Amino acid sequence: MITTTIIFIVILGLLLLGLVGVLLPILPGIPFMFIVALIYGILTKFGVIAPWEISLLALIVGASILVDYLSGFFGAKFFGASKKGALGGLVGSVLGLLFFPPFGVFIGLILGVFLTEYYLSKKQVQPSVRAAAGALLGAATGIGLNLLLGLTFIGLFIWFYWN
Repeated sequence: MITTTIIFIVILGLLLLGLVGVLLPILPGIPFMFIVALIYGILTKFGVIAPWEISLLALIVGASILVDYLSGFFGAKFFGASKKGALGGLVGSVLGLLFFPPFGVFIGLILGVFLTEYYLSKKQVQPSVRAAAGALLGAATGIGLNLLLGLTFIGLFIWFYWN
């Protein structure tokens, strides 16, 4: 029993580390949290957390990934970006993350939307800046939503442990 409790405390600490990853894009927060929960399930032979509970946590991961990739896109669209501009932001996010981790995702998003709007969609500076700001606001909203998903993940994990 004491070993299970110690393992649970270590796992809970790792889940909280994953929650930090939601706020700072240093590590993939919620996917990391899922891997930790899955390892816990394997270590306890799914005696504490059942496979269906792991599946429920996997749904949270899927929602988180959708939020990550789509929040900046929809923020840009809401603030007047064209389809090209929103897609430019999505491409910029991926490139920014690849070349300038961890904060390159935000820089790439802003530059991707702005440059696509300004050069490809032939918009003036002001609407291009507005679209880029919308993308950033969308990304910030996405971080907030992922924080809620991360807290839900941890809450469910604790609930599953105690029941």
